[in-house]
Amino acid sequence: MKRCTKCGVEKDESEFYTCKRDGLLRRCKVCISEANKDWMSRNEKRVAENKQRWAEANKEKVILIKKAYVDRNKEKVEQRRRNWASVNSEKVRASRIRWKKENPEKVKASREKWNKANPEKVVRKVAYQNLKATLGFKPPEELVLLKQQQYLINKELKNAKHQQPSE
Repeated sequence: MKRCTKCGVEKDESEFYTCKRDGLLRRCKVCISEANKDWMSRNEKRVAENKQRWAEANKEKVILIKKAYVDRNKEKVEQRRRNWASVNSEKVRASRIRWKKENPEKVKASREKWNKANPEKVVRKVAYQNLKATLGFKPPEELVLLKQQQYLINKELKNAKHQQPSE
């Protein structure tokens, strides 16, 4: 047992940090922790500068630490990202627009890949867009479905026409 010089409470030796000089520090772990928190709150700018210097000097380590955190907290990180995106929807939208302008070839490749994987949705999308442009307002769902069927029938007729042997 040892008495803390700060709080005056007699505690087990496991409640004290070790010291090379005489084996144990004079203040207990709790008092040292409180003193550290107090110092850090009084010196926030200095603490931030020290953290920044350390991060710049240890970039690879910072990356590994962040990756490990994300791996351990995937759901928490994803929820935080979703919350931020919902609060900052204008920033997200502006960022997407900027990225699309800077990467037109990637956008085109992505669009082509999606079109290939979703041919029935492409037909519906074209039908909807054409009707909206023609009518000048959002078309009723029944009309979109009819237009979609019309496109599919025309496509089948066109394919059948090309497959017939010419005389």
